[in-house]
Amino acid sequence: MKEVKGSLENSEVFAKFSALTSLVDFEIMAGYAWDDDPTMHISKTIENGQPVGVTVTPIHHRLTLGGGSFSTSLSGFVIRGEGAYYTGKYFVTADPMVTNAVTKKDYLHYLIGLDYTLWDIKLSGQFIQQAILDYEDPIEEDEIENTATFLARGDFLRETLTLELFSYIGINNSDALIRPRVYYDIADGFEILLGANIFTGDSGRFGQYDNNDMIYAKLKYSF
Repeated sequence: MKEVKGSLENSEVFAKFSALTSLVDFEIMAGYAWDDDPTMHISKTIENGQPVGVTVTPIHHRLTLGGGSFSTSLSGFVIRGEGAYYTGKYFVTADPMVTNAVTKKDYLHYLIGLDYTLWDIKLSGQFIQQAILDYEDPIEEDEIENTATFLARGDFLRETLTLELFSYIGINNSDALIRPRVYYDIADGFEILLGANIFTGDSGRFGQYDNNDMIYAKLKYSF
């Protein structure tokens, strides 16, 4: 792994303006940063006109981004959203004519959320979309990827028992990750957590792990 030097050249820059008003809270931001996810650059070794090897090199590229967020309330509902426009993102492509099997595109990433409390149960839903602009068919990712999330959480037995259900839903591939959890305060300082990760679907971000469901338990002591 290559060590990244702590220099001005390798730094990230962000600017933000936010305001709280009687109608809406909002924030506007812009930045110049490194992509947290490396792009896999693929190069082929050719000998006598025949491919004899492939080298995959993960590279973090620079991204320029601008966006914002907002939050407001209406009749007991909390309506919120956030989004950003990114330039300089590299995507893996199957186009054999493209160098290193990556192509540079801009993309838009945003979400809209709705929160509500019903009978002391917190309900929350989100719709998330990523759209690659100037799309080309050989790009491995979908041109538009739609995801939803759902959360239901409630406290019972004088707030010693908490039941929670959270789920990611992949709309494009009809797959999902479902995470039920139960928290229980056994005694002062002792808490037990029971949970599960349940994958559904045949393909997609979550469906590819359909055979990797799991359950787990955790005992926590605080003093």
